[in-house]
Amino acid sequence: MSKLFDNTYSTAFEGMREYSVKVLEIARTNADIALKFAEQIVSAKSPSEMIELSTTHYRNQFEVLTAQTKELVSLGQKVAATSREPLTSGIAKAFAKVA
Repeated sequence: MSKLFDNTYSTAFEGMREYSVKVLEIARTNADIALKFAEQIVSAKSPSEMIELSTTHYRNQFEVLTAQTKELVSLGQKVAATSREPLTSGIAKAFAKVA
């Protein structure tokens, strides 16, 4: 039973590591996008250009955030399913031996 919990913990830990790496990757991408937008706004020549840049940025950022959210949800579901697999299969085997 101890090995079962060790396997479950190891699998969950690896999944959370993978999820954390993805979150950091997304944070870096969003920071890069924000810096690029700030550079564009600072170099804008008129208020109308600033509005155009802002509109384009926010539309693009909405699309990026939507894709990132879908990616994180998918990865989270994968991590959850993978993490519970060693435990559920181990319990099923234990009950099969008893029955």
